[in-house]
Amino acid sequence: GFFIAEKTMNTDDSYYSILVDSDVIEVEDIDVNFFLDALRKIDKDGNVWRWGRSYGSYATKVDGLKEIIDMSMSYAVNYKGEVIQISNLSKLELKNITRVTEGNGFALFLSLDGKGYGIGANSYGQLGNGTSQKVTKPTAIVNSDGSDVLQEIKELTAGNNFAMAVMNNGDTYVWGNNNNYKLGTTQEVGLSQTYFANPFGPMQQQEVCKPLIDQVFASLYR
Repeated sequence: GFFIAEKTMNTDDSYYSILVDSDVIEVEDIDVNFFLDALRKIDKDGNVWRWGRSYGSYATKVDGLKEIIDMSMSYAVNYKGEVIQISNLSKLELKNITRVTEGNGFALFLSLDGKGYGIGANSYGQLGNGTSQKVTKPTAIVNSDGSDVLQEIKELTAGNNFAMAVMNNGDTYVWGNNNNYKLGTTQEVGLSQTYFANPFGPMQQQEVCKPLIDQVFASLYR
């Protein structure tokens, strides 16, 4: 095997060996997360182990986090669908959550019924709730006109002040900050930001996007 931060992995990727004090334990490769030179790992029993910056060179088990199925820097999701804030082990007012993804100061959660929720920083509309106000309790991601909760989400990903969702039918929605054109979508006021979940790019909204793209380029190259 080879070593990565006091962790050795065998060649067929079926398990990891983690050094715990003077002992070595083998855990199935469920999930490994890297956060600012620190690592956390979920083992096959849902326990969370961490090592690296602030935690030392040996893996230590995180007390209070059990039966975890997904994890970000600040939040963990257990098999009951509950979301736990790692810093104080308190639970958010959410149910039936299957996934968590975290961006720059905000986090998004995907529920079993295909809805998304967000919490934290929101100055660029990265929570997708139709506002730019920071929230301390999870709010639902809404559709492009704010009339209803966005539904049938398959995958949800948080980025640097923006987010994306892939729907069950393959469509992609984006929202939040659009610097460097990372949202791949246009608006009447130009390439900026959006507080709602919007269909991604010209391929899905050609009749709407093409005239806007033409206008943008015409204004740039007069």
